Amino acid sequence: MTASQAGTLCAKEHRTGQSAGDTQIGQPTVYERSVSPHWYVTILAENEFGQYYQECVLGGPESTPEWSLTQGTPKDQMTKAHIQQMRTQNEEFDADH
Repeated sequence: MTASQAGTLCAKEHRTGQSAGDTQIGQPTVYERSVSPHWYVTILAENEFGQYYQECVLGGPESTPEWSLTQGTPKDQMTKAHIQQMRTQNEEFDADH
């Protein structure tokens, strides 16, 4: 999967999934990750609560992507530190999840 394909897949996932009805007002920004899955994507969007970033972590082939994360982060919480963490670390879950 290329960076462009990752951006397109993330945008489509948010338009048809958990963020359906929200408006994407930015283009996908794709970051290469140092851990697997390979891509971290952000897209500026807005809804009735304000602006936020739609996020995806994905990798694998375009035809059968491996999704690790789709979430939204408020615009004011999208810091350089958050982006760096998303590019270098995977989410850690409790043992019972």
